[in-house]
Amino acid sequence: MNPPRAARARAPHGVASQGLPLAEALQQAITLVRDEQLEDADAALRGILRRWPGEPNALHFTGVLRHAQGRADDAAALIRQSLAAAPDNAGAWNNLGNVLLSAGRVEEAVQAYEHGVAASPGGLGTAAAEGLQLFLDYAAELGVAPSRRALEYF
Repeated sequence: MNPPRAARARAPHGVASQGLPLAEALQQAITLVRDEQLEDADAALRGILRRWPGEPNALHFTGVLRHAQGRADDAAALIRQSLAAAPDNAGAWNNLGNVLLSAGRVEEAVQAYEHGVAASPGGLGTAAAEGLQLFLDYAAELGVAPSRRALEYF
């Protein structure tokens, strides 16, 4: 009998996920990242990248994890590495924009959001709305109005 989902999510997956198919291992790692179980997520993602070096989704979510750990430069580098292999991943572009925006690199963030919108015309939906909100919040913190050009992409 399988343990309840919550119990499985709390177990460290660095070793447990080694025998799983890629999709299942990734889903477990992503759940850990979203649940802010950062040490377990790190172990799971490292395990995936050992088995599947350069796997774009694992790189992307390792970047998301690094961002959660306050390591924006590492996060941006990992997400960019992911995008080099999978340039049509709109979610990765949006996450790159979020990382860059949180690091105060507004122009680069706008460019990342532009790529995300281009990669998924009409389909970015919630991710674009979240990116726009981060952008607007940051602009308000700085006391500046975002440019019309930047807002056209949301």
